[in-house]
Amino acid sequence: MGIALALSAAILAVIACGGTSPAPTNTPAPTVPPPTPTQPPSEPVGVCDSTDQELELNRAYQLSVPASSSYPGSCHLYCVRAPDDGRTMIFSLAGFDVDLDIYVDRNLSVLAFEDHGQWESNAYGNGDEYISLSSPQGGPYYMQICSYEGLASPFTLQIDWSR
Repeated sequence: MGIALALSAAILAVIACGGTSPAPTNTPAPTVPPPTPTQPPSEPVGVCDSTDQELELNRAYQLSVPASSSYPGSCHLYCVRAPDDGRTMIFSLAGFDVDLDIYVDRNLSVLAFEDHGQWESNAYGNGDEYISLSSPQGGPYYMQICSYEGLASPFTLQIDWSR
């Protein structure tokens, strides 16, 4: 406080004697990089067939497959729409106690008439099933969940997408 008071008195004395106040120093403003623009969230593209239950990405669903003695009665179809700029998409099936299989295809007609798809996870038994896609194209993906033995079962289906 004493130094500031002495400095103020010295400046006033210089001004009173006809002097000028000290020139302000040009201290450069700190440089702050401009904010990095964030990319808006990607929007899914394409349209799912109206007869299939459409699901959302990055969400877990508690679903079930019905009992039936014949194909495709023991199956259920779902659809999810993916954005164009994906890095990975993982379809995971868990939480069931019978032999369930998952088939995925971009073409619904393949799944509608056969129990296979372009991508499949159909290991024997009741262990978790999953399909991982690298650089998935944008648009609809159809999933068929089937009970191999025709038995009913609840399950958890999750489709994780990242870019």
